Amino acid sequence: MKPPFPCLWCEETIAPGDLMHSALPGYHYACAMRAMLGPIAHVQHRCSCYVSGSEEHDPPGITKRQAARIVADYVNQQPGKN
Repeated sequence: MKPPFPCLWCEETIAPGDLMHSALPGYHYACAMRAMLGPIAHVQHRCSCYVSGSEEHDPPGITKRQAARIVADYVNQQPGKN
C-alpha cells in the first residue's frame, strides 16, 4: 500500500513520509502498537485485567491517534523492552 490512505486504526490519513508499521502496513506505527497492545492503562497494568474494578482505558477526550502515540511513546521509553 502506498500513501495516502486512511489508517485502519485511527482512520486519519497516512500521508507519504508518515511512519508506518512494517508488519502492519495499513497502520501508522503508533496505531499498530495501540491496536496490538491495548490502551495505556493496560500497558501500565492499571486496567481491569490487573486491578479489580478499574475502569481505566484510554484517557478521555483524546483522539484514537493521540491515544496510540501515548502507548508508543511509553513503550519506546521503557529500557530493555524495545
